[in-house]
Amino acid sequence: MKNKHKKTCINDKIYLTADVSLADAEALRLSHFERAVLRAICAIPLGQTRSYQWVAKRIGKPGASQAVGQALKKNPFAPLVPCHRVIRASGDIGGYAQGEKNKRELLAFEKTIAQAIKKIKNRSRA
Repeated sequence: MKNKHKKTCINDKIYLTADVSLADAEALRLSHFERAVLRAICAIPLGQTRSYQWVAKRIGKPGASQAVGQALKKNPFAPLVPCHRVIRASGDIGGYAQGEKNKRELLAFEKTIAQAIKKIKNRSRA
């Protein structure tokens, strides 16, 4: 049975906004591993990055950094499911199906949004 709720990853929570569901992932024949990778990257906060190794450890496969990269390469929900937030452990940007330049621009844009959200939250607390 298809999930009626549509999901996208924003910050560290799942919001009901986009035309994405786990049933869609299954229909696209993503493996259990690939679905686990996509779920894990939803935990990467807006404006931040994590390494392929971090994702591998998070899904309980600490030696699978390269496999994580291959799973992200197949992400049919980019940029809603934020594979662009995953970089190399060295800090290098790493690959992105839509191009390295687009990955850099998305990360910079999200960082700006995250900083603006933080400012707004700080003002409302004052």
